[in-house]
Amino acid sequence: MRRVIESEKGKLMFKLVLLVLLGVAFFVTSPLTLPRQIPQTISCQAELSIREFAETTSLPEYPEETEPGSAQGVVFAAALFDTEGKLSKVKIYETPSPQASDAVKKALEKWKLKQVFDGGLQPIIRRTGIRFHFIFEDGKGRVEVATHEEQVEFGGQWGKRVCHSSFDE
Repeated sequence: MRRVIESEKGKLMFKLVLLVLLGVAFFVTSPLTLPRQIPQTISCQAELSIREFAETTSLPEYPEETEPGSAQGVVFAAALFDTEGKLSKVKIYETPSPQASDAVKKALEKWKLKQVFDGGLQPIIRRTGIRFHFIFEDGKGRVEVATHEEQVEFGGQWGKRVCHSSFDE
């Protein structure tokens, strides 16, 4: 009789432990206790807007190690800035040389944008197209920002390339 009671007591303890473990497992995996995955808002903006929200910018350095004038031309890049305002990804669309592309990437890594928020007060990821003019005159190289017209231009094929393409291509 004693053995039957101990056996029943053991089964009851086992069921109780199992029930508690299931309750803990349910609680840990419950949607109410999991971290909320908030969808990130990605805003595609004209270069002028990005420059206006920049706390820090940097011009690329003209690559002196190239053949004189071989880095002359426009570098057109798409840039993705994370919710902290730091460069996340960059994709070069046009460039006169690999050295000019590298100079643009290094310069954009130094950029810092002010944080902006959507209507739900979530920080926004921003993407834009940025142009730099690499100029070689009188035996010297220099880099200039895009013209005002280029900075406000946003639409057509150019805007589609920047706003709708993947950075992973």
